[in-house]
Amino acid sequence: MLGGGSKADKLNGGSGDDELYGDSGNDVLKGGSGRDSLDGGAGDDKLYGGSGQDSLFGGLGRDQFHFEKSTDGPDQVLDFHRGEDSLVFDADGYANMTDDFALVVGADPVAGKAGEGTFLFDTDTHRLYWDADGKGGQDAVYVALLDDVNNLSKDDFVIA
Repeated sequence: MLGGGSKADKLNGGSGDDELYGDSGNDVLKGGSGRDSLDGGAGDDKLYGGSGQDSLFGGLGRDQFHFEKSTDGPDQVLDFHRGEDSLVFDADGYANMTDDFALVVGADPVAGKAGEGTFLFDTDTHRLYWDADGKGGQDAVYVALLDDVNNLSKDDFVIA
């Protein structure tokens, strides 16, 4: 396990399966490749799972869960708090992603508006998908599992 202290730490896991713990402070945790476990601890943290199926826990504070590429995940976000935390997506890593995305929330959402990049959030499974063409189906990319989240709004997202 790689751990930080009470100040703003920058922890990088690199390759392999890593455990990173930020402790207190506004930390930046980057898992790198592998199946990583990131825990920000207290503070306003930025968590980047990287490639592989990662487990992300922000802890106390206004945390940002970063998703850089559609091929990186899916990641499991263990403590997303609506209105406090943010899901941050790098537009360069996702086909057709813009600030003007659509969001469809419901049990087994299947599609958005054709031709429009759409996030699909399934309230039954808590899975979040990115659908670059808005048509649904097999083209949608499974991005994250959001534990204990029953709803999302566009305000929960940041497109960088």
